[in-house]
Amino acid sequence: LVVELGLDSKLINHSSSNKKSKTLIPRIPQPYCSSLVHYTVLGLPSGEKGARLTEREISKAYKLKTLELHPDKRPDDRVTAHANFQKLRSSYETLIDPVARILFDASLRLLPNYWSTGVEDANTAPWPMRRRQEAEAKEQATKARKRAAEAKLRSPSRRIFVVSWDKVRKDYSEEELREFFTGFVVVEDIHMGWCCGRNKKSARVFMVASDD
Repeated sequence: LVVELGLDSKLINHSSSNKKSKTLIPRIPQPYCSSLVHYTVLGLPSGEKGARLTEREISKAYKLKTLELHPDKRPDDRVTAHANFQKLRSSYETLIDPVARILFDASLRLLPNYWSTGVEDANTAPWPMRRRQEAEAKEQATKARKRAAEAKLRSPSRRIFVVSWDKVRKDYSEEELREFFTGFVVVEDIHMGWCCGRNKKSARVFMVASDD
């Protein structure tokens, strides 16, 4: 499951058949590649180690990578250098935003190999191991809610993010997505049915912004 968060408001046409039907919703950025792990882009460990990194550690890693990947350092291949630098900046912005990072860390926990030991993954693990996995996932959800509350996030607009997944490995219903993300944010609505490939599915999840 890949999560993409958008905060910039922009007029978007909801229906291609009705050009007058427009509403103000946040702009949805281009989805990340499913293999992109933002911690790895910054040269940091991912998984549980990545989730424990402080904002200061992430910023330090970003500054070091900036010196390495800046287009001015690679004048012979500016096109590739610019693309890599933009990917670096995008990953940094995701990890430095408290809500985006919580959702990204949550999406990593849904990967089939997150709990894997050898060739065994979460879907084929013995029942005791799956019970332990579920207990740890609930504990992480509690910690995520606490971090989001402590961050005291404020947004001038409605937030929206896109989740995408490989339905061959694991398919998700609207109820499953709502149940999962309710553990991290206040879900207002979920729009299912966006396809981005033969085996890919996605959905838009609308989150209620804080008015505090």
